[in-house]
Parts: sequence; C-alpha cells; structure tokens
Amino acid sequence: VTMKKYPHGNDFILKTRERINKAIKEKQGEKPHLDDKEKIRVKDINGYIPKEFVSIDNEKISIYQKLDTISDYNQLMQYYDDLTDFYGKLPKTINDLFLKKQLELLLNASFIEDYQQNDKENVIVLSEQYSNQVDGVKLFEIVSNISQDISLKYRQRKIYLSYPKRKNYLNLIIKTIQEISKL
Repeated sequence: VTMKKYPHGNDFILKTRERINKAIKEKQGEKPHLDDKEKIRVKDINGYIPKEFVSIDNEKISIYQKLDTISDYNQLMQYYDDLTDFYGKLPKTINDLFLKKQLELLLNASFIEDYQQNDKENVIVLSEQYSNQVDGVKLFEIVSNISQDISLKYRQRKIYLSYPKRKNYLNLIIKTIQEISKL
C-alpha cells in the first residue's frame, strides 16, 4: 500500500491508534478528562512522502511517526529544519505534510470546537465560551483585514468562520487562527 494511492491512509492509521489507546485507557479504568476533545484532523491536504524521495519504508514510517508525535509549532519547525538539513530541498508533497500538521496543531487550540471540511468551503467553529468572551468588533476587524472572503456567523452562541475554497485558503485559515489566538 502506498501513501500516494491512498493519501488519507496515514490519517486512518492515526485515528485508529487514537481510538485503540482511548479504549485501552478506558479498559484500565482511566476516565477521560473533561477537557479532552478528539483531535481535529485535516482531510483536504494530500501530503505524502514520495518513493523517489525516500525509498526505504522504515524511513518513511519514521518520518510519519515523528510528525504524529509533534505537539507544538516550534517542534514542527525544528523537525522541518532537521529534514531539510539532512535531505536538502523538500518536495511539495512533504511540505504539504508540514502545512497539514501546522494547521492541525492550530485547529486543536482550546478555543476551537470544530473544523468542517467540504467541497466548497471550510468552517471553523469557535467554542461557546470563546465566542461569548471575545471582543466581536476586534475579531471582525482582524478577519476583515485578513480577507474579505471570510464570512462570520453567530449561531447557537458560537462563532462560525467560513472560508471558500479559493487559492491560498489554507494560509488564510492559519493566519486567522494565529491572529485570533492573541485576543
């Protein structure tokens, strides 16, 4: 099975591992933490390691596993630098893996409740607590300065940020999350 044929295969493996670990903890009597939420996974970035870049499966697996264990932006950038130091310029598909991981790290912030992905748009749902305490005027100004294409809605006591799938929409999502996390 190659990741190129099944680009979401790695996501399936990671999600399955998370479910197995959760089931083991529950079986051992551990109660899930109230603040635990299922990790948000990004589905619309098809990053993978091409066989032309790394032909040894163990090296590929090691890279995927290392990316999976990274839990903050600084670690991610350090690992990116390590790979470029070792391999040289990385192909777009591997850069996409890092973009995907960066976005996942940002989306798993405590103030983000959900991330919805479909063919036309991606939607970030901000938590009810964050939506109720954030300065709406400042949020609107930040989002408007990033792009006029982003729409804001307030429904069921939550703020929804919608991004139409246009060129560089993922970078707009990343920039938005980085900026609103400072509020």
